[in-house]
Amino acid sequence: MAQRALSPARTGFWASLATFPKEVRRNLTVLFLSQAFATGATTVSTSLSSIVIVNITGSESLSGVPSTLNFFFSAVSAYMAGQIMQVRGRRFGLSLAYLIGAIGAVVGASFALQKNLPGFLIGGALIGVANGAIQQAKYAASEMVPAQVRGSVIGALLTGSALGSLLSWAASPLLGTLARDAGVPIIEAGWYLGALWLLIGALLLFIGLRPDPRDIALKLATPDEARDALIGTVRSWRVLLVTPGIRLALVSMALGQMVMVGLMVLMPLHAKHLGHETAATGLISVHILGMFAFGWLTGRLVDSWGRGTVIQMGAALLMISGFIAVFATRPLEMGFSLFVLGLGWNFLAVAGSTLLTDHLEPHERARVQGSAELVTWLSAAVGALGGGLIVGAFGFPVVGWVGLGLGCVPLIATWLLTAKARGA
Repeated sequence: MAQRALSPARTGFWASLATFPKEVRRNLTVLFLSQAFATGATTVSTSLSSIVIVNITGSESLSGVPSTLNFFFSAVSAYMAGQIMQVRGRRFGLSLAYLIGAIGAVVGASFALQKNLPGFLIGGALIGVANGAIQQAKYAASEMVPAQVRGSVIGALLTGSALGSLLSWAASPLLGTLARDAGVPIIEAGWYLGALWLLIGALLLFIGLRPDPRDIALKLATPDEARDALIGTVRSWRVLLVTPGIRLALVSMALGQMVMVGLMVLMPLHAKHLGHETAATGLISVHILGMFAFGWLTGRLVDSWGRGTVIQMGAALLMISGFIAVFATRPLEMGFSLFVLGLGWNFLAVAGSTLLTDHLEPHERARVQGSAELVTWLSAAVGALGGGLIVGAFGFPVVGWVGLGLGCVPLIATWLLTAKARGA
C-alpha cells in the first residue's frame, strides 16, 4: 500500500459535507446522535458507580473497583468488537454493544437496589463491554468520508459526547422527580436512565445506519484496495508496525489515554487531601469540558494543519498539564490542569485515530482498530493503577512529573518522523 502523508491536502469540512451522498449524511447524523446518548448513559453510570458500591459495602476502599472492571472489560470487548465488525459490519457490532450496555445498566441498578454486590458488578462489567465497542463509532464515521475531512468528522463525534454529558445534566431535575414518585433512590434511577439512553441509541443505529459504513468505505476504495478486499488479507501487526504513521498513531492514543486517566482519577483525591473535597465535582466537570467540547475545532485543525502538528500540540498540552499538576494546591490551579489535560487528550485522540485510519485499507480497518483500542484501554488501566501506586509511594506531584515525561514521547516521535520525511 502506498505511504500516506501526515498532512493531507486541505479541504473545508462544511463545504465537503454538502457534497456527501445522502446516505453518508444520514449515517453521520445517526452516529452523532447515538454517541450523544451513549455518553449521557456512561457518564451517569461511571460517575455514580463508586457511590453505589460504597452504599452496598460500606467501604470506601472498594470505590475504585467498578472503574477498574470497566477498563478491563472495555479493553477485552474493544478487541472482540473489532473482530465482529470485521465480519458482520459496523451496524451489527455497534447496535449489539448499545443493547448489551442497556441490559447492563438495568442489571446494575436492579442488583444495587437489592444491595447485591456480585450482581451490581456484573452490570458494571456489561457496561464496560458496551463501552469498548461504542468508542469505535469514530472509526465507522471516519471511513465513510475522504481523508481530507476525517479529523473533522471524528471531532464532531466528540462534540456529540459533550452534548451527551449536557443531556444527563439537564435531565437531572426530572430524574429526581421521577425517582421520588417511583420510590427509587436517585442513584439507581440514574442507572435506569442510562439504560433508556442506550436503548434509544441501539434503535437509532439498527434502524438508521444503512448502508453499513464498511460498505460505503469499500465504494471509496482505490482499485488496489478493492482488489485486496476481495482477497481478504489483513496485515499482521509485525507488518503494520513497519509503517511509521501507525506507530505514531498508537503511541499518541495510548500515552494520551494513560496520562489522562492517571491525572483525572487522582486529582480529586489530591484536592480532598488538601481540604478541597467540595471542589471534586467541579474539577471533573471542567475536565470533561476540555475532553469533548472542542472536538469540532480539533477536527478542523487535524484536517487543515495536519495530523502530526496536532499530535505535537496535544503532547505539549499533556506536558503543561503535568507541570501545573506538580505545583497545584488550589482548585483553580487543579481545574486548569485538568482542563488542559482533557484538551491534550482530545488532540491526541482525534489526530491519532485519524492517522490510524489513514494508513489502513478498508477491509482491515475494523479488526486492526479494535486491537488498537485494546491497547488504548489497557493503557488507561495502567494509568489508573500506576498512578495510584505512585501516589502511595511518592506522593501526587510525582504523577505530574511522570505525565510531563510521557507527554514528551509523541512530541519527539512526531519530530523524528517529520524530519525523516523531509530528508527522504
